[in-house]
Amino acid sequence: MPNKMCLNSRLYRFLFSAAITLAALTACSDKHSAVSEFRDIAPSGWVYGSDLIFTPSGLDSIKERSLLLTVRHSNAYVYRNIWVEVTTRTLDHKRVDTLNIELADVYGRWHGTGFGPSYQYELPVGQPMLIGDTSRIAVRHIMRVDTLRGVEQIGITITPPHI
Repeated sequence: MPNKMCLNSRLYRFLFSAAITLAALTACSDKHSAVSEFRDIAPSGWVYGSDLIFTPSGLDSIKERSLLLTVRHSNAYVYRNIWVEVTTRTLDHKRVDTLNIELADVYGRWHGTGFGPSYQYELPVGQPMLIGDTSRIAVRHIMRVDTLRGVEQIGITITPPHI
């Protein structure tokens, strides 16, 4: 019959090495699998030419990531769609995406999620790219009005690429 002290010592060493291994694996994982930022739009409206600037943090620039754009709007938004320009700048690259985002169908039923007076619609922007801490993302509307009313927030989410 093995010595009880010897079994306790082996169990202790096993548990200790398992804890160290788990800690090492956790430290190697991506700190943020998704990073989101939102900007509020003034109740008076989103002025044409006014860029919303996003500077994501907590990302390394060696992994490709997907960029998602979120539009939060109210029932007061009078259009079916919104045209936006998304400019993504990294250390060595600049990409400009122009998006026509359909927020409602031809009958005026809002796409996306929400209830009451607010709705949210999210869609991918372009192909995955290298987005890191030094990246800068600018979003502006390019509708043919001076001030766009009914948009409450614009947000970005940066995630691992969807496969």
